[in-house]
Amino acid sequence: MVALGSCNRFRHQRERMAATDQEPYAAKPMAFSSTIFARRVSNILGLPGEVLQAICYHMDVQTFAVALLTCKAFWSAGQSKPVLLRHLGAIPGWRKDLKDLTTHELFSLFRLRASADMHSAGVFADITIHKLIGGPSLAKAVISRNHGDYLVTVGRSGMILVYHLFQDGVELESRLKPKDSCFDLDHHELINIAFSTSGDIAALYKPGTIKPASSYLSLFIFQRKLTGLRRGDTRTWYQERRDLEYIWDSQPTGLSVAADGTTCIAWTNPAWKGSTMFMLYLRDGHRTYGFDSGPSPPFSTYSFSETDDVPNPSKTAFEPRFIDADKFLTFHDPNEPVHPWSSPQVGSYGPGAGYLRENSVPIDIEKQGRPRRFVIDMPFHGLHTKGHRRSDDSELSCQESYLAVGVGYLCGKNHAFIVRSNRYTSTERCHHTQIDLAEGRWLSDWQAVALLAGWRQGSSSLGTVMAISSQGRRIAVADWSRLLVWSFDPGMLRLKEREYYFPVRDYNARRKIGQIRPTQLRCPAIVYKLSW
Repeated sequence: MVALGSCNRFRHQRERMAATDQEPYAAKPMAFSSTIFARRVSNILGLPGEVLQAICYHMDVQTFAVALLTCKAFWSAGQSKPVLLRHLGAIPGWRKDLKDLTTHELFSLFRLRASADMHSAGVFADITIHKLIGGPSLAKAVISRNHGDYLVTVGRSGMILVYHLFQDGVELESRLKPKDSCFDLDHHELINIAFSTSGDIAALYKPGTIKPASSYLSLFIFQRKLTGLRRGDTRTWYQERRDLEYIWDSQPTGLSVAADGTTCIAWTNPAWKGSTMFMLYLRDGHRTYGFDSGPSPPFSTYSFSETDDVPNPSKTAFEPRFIDADKFLTFHDPNEPVHPWSSPQVGSYGPGAGYLRENSVPIDIEKQGRPRRFVIDMPFHGLHTKGHRRSDDSELSCQESYLAVGVGYLCGKNHAFIVRSNRYTSTERCHHTQIDLAEGRWLSDWQAVALLAGWRQGSSSLGTVMAISSQGRRIAVADWSRLLVWSFDPGMLRLKEREYYFPVRDYNARRKIGQIRPTQLRCPAIVYKLSW
């Protein structure tokens, strides 16, 4: 996971956790001598093995997982069936028939589940802090994970700095600036930068002095072309310029660019009473390499007003972002983890394509017939299965199951849940293709399956920064300098017998909702952005 943050010296923090989003791996203990360790540090390791097992039995899960990696004495003491059964019962995971397993099988299972649940990540997380060269500003920085780990930001002289992040360091790869005889960088201000899914960089400039009816924004798109395949080979950037008309008395606040060159710019104006206007600039024809300073492209206009079904539209300006292979635009509120969206392309599927949408549905958490309104985010996990019968006499159908994050107001404060929705299609009419997560955004029947314990709404200017891993196994949320990570198995959350997955203390049988406890990671900086 990459966390973009800053401290007093504006550093970029990159955190690589002990447990990744792939299959968990548990390391072997460090080779410390029990005798020397006991003599130098403590006499606790000189106690009999039965006493050490009793100590391990009364540890919490995180302490026990860490103790196994400290020395051979705790490694041996931890291989006790009663100790392992107690700690396995406190970790999310299938708990049926655990007593039938051998001690060796229980020990291996605990190490895997503890690693997957990140119970030792808060102590053994590998945190690398990169100090960037060139005095960049992180306020306008963006992160790209499509073609490697890249950080793009702005230097002191207005140049665009492209950093390539490695596990063992950081490399300043390129310094970009507009190359146009009619464009003077000293008399222009860089407003915003954005990454496209194809790895291109968009930079939006405005003149230093704005004059009515005569000023244009200059949009430069830097297109990457690799001339070699090895690290360190030279890279060439092609430039494309587009002049966009400046909206008088307004301020451009957001920028997003798609792989085909379609650009979305957010505009705000104090006279608009808190609403945000979005202008979608389209490209004519295919993308051309090299310099292009043709006429302004056509545009479409969207706007949020106080009457739209958007939470608190008057408090902030939204930032557009292309998602899902550029089929959708999400409009990000910096203070909210769940965002409304739109379908910008002509012929986009789904009801209301081309309009601003928000999936706000009622969910009865208390099971008392009093549903609460929840806002559902883009589904992060989906599964297509065959051979389902909704009743005994019904025909066979295919099931599409979706998992998403839902945020709502409950018991006096905002809570976040993992919610599930199912859609059934006749087996004869189903195409049996790979599930499309975007289609799950249109569903209205959602049920809460797990509470994200410890989640809280960000109250700072940065709000709640949330990132979900690509396989849907982990959710990371940052609130200023507080970084929490929830780990879970998406396949288990779709089961009807979820009471065998959650620990007994974390499952509410009446609500049929479990609780996922977070792991807090060390975070020595203020977190601006997160990316898996």
